[in-house]
Amino acid sequence: TSLSFLYSKEYNYCCTLDNKSQYIFQGIYFMNNFKKISHELRRYRNYDNTEKVRNYLLEHTVSDGLAELLNSLSISDLDVLSTVIRHHDSRISEIVKHLSFTQGAVSKIVNKLFRLQLIEKYHLADNKKDTYLKGTETGEKIHLLHAEYHREMDQRLLNFSKGFSANELSLIGNFLASIND
Repeated sequence: TSLSFLYSKEYNYCCTLDNKSQYIFQGIYFMNNFKKISHELRRYRNYDNTEKVRNYLLEHTVSDGLAELLNSLSISDLDVLSTVIRHHDSRISEIVKHLSFTQGAVSKIVNKLFRLQLIEKYHLADNKKDTYLKGTETGEKIHLLHAEYHREMDQRLLNFSKGFSANELSLIGNFLASIND
């Protein structure tokens, strides 16, 4: 019987294991990690950051009218608005390609943003069939606040990731990409 030496800093113990015990221990270790990952992913999926984003935007705005508008916008609304502004003079079908929403959902949000006067709809002189979109001045202001929020969150993630090696970050990235596929 072959023996392996096992030491755990986390639990401050050491022992020797035969092949069968080592296999059982690895299985338990795997399941504990699996449960932790599953739990954390569930927490992440259930986390609704709408209030966090809205509070950030409200803290960084100076206009009462803008604050009122921000209270009526969801995260999806903000994402569509930012996409319209980044890809101005685009049709809804082109905007959809940059989002993980259906065309119907984007159309519904576009109509809401239009009603709130955050985007404009227009037709080209030689093409009355297709509707094009662009942001209004107010829509641009909200987009800039939203973009600043994401810049700050990206910086936070970058600072957090400094505690991991390139290989660990690659592993985490590959793991998350596999889950999302």
